[in-house]
Amino acid sequence: MEKKYLHLSEEERDLIAVLKAKGKSLKEIGEELGRNKSTISRELRRVEHEQINNALGTDSFFCNSYHSWEKGTVENLIGLIRR
Repeated sequence: MEKKYLHLSEEERDLIAVLKAKGKSLKEIGEELGRNKSTISRELRRVEHEQINNALGTDSFFCNSYHSWEKGTVENLIGLIRR
């Protein structure tokens, strides 16, 4: 059986931010949106990286979900950047 990954909509992203600000847990937010709590956690980390990048004027790069073959490419790029 093939897994189908559905991206979060802008409305879902906004609702996650509102519910998190209200003190809801990842599990409660996930249940309200019909999503797994790991999806909510991943979204909150992504937003955190965006805020840090904006403050520092930098970029973050992540592998796509279910694309494990990209990890080596990203690590190699990071190594080249650090030189």
